[in-house]
Amino acid sequence: MDTNSLQALRLDGMSYQEIAAVAGVSRQAVFQRLRPPARARVALLARDGDRCADCGIGLRRHGEVHRAGSIGADEYADLSALVLLCLSCHRRAHRGPASSLAVAG
Repeated sequence: MDTNSLQALRLDGMSYQEIAAVAGVSRQAVFQRLRPPARARVALLARDGDRCADCGIGLRRHGEVHRAGSIGADEYADLSALVLLCLSCHRRAHRGPASSLAVAG
């Protein structure tokens, strides 16, 4: 499965373990393909105060890193194009223009 297919399953609410079972790979392999670099998460947590950029809920360090458009390994370097979202807002951001987020990409 390609990364976009794995991401679609994650946005549908599947856990890494469930996605791994469907894709026929290890949970760790799914985790590595879908998670941004730790340095990006740490920087965003510090910048955004551990809150969802859309709804403001406290994330308890469990926010989803979001960037509008396609994601590639080098695209996590520009923190100004990234935001932290709760899982609900992250799903909504990927489902269409109804989201209130306007992240430049």
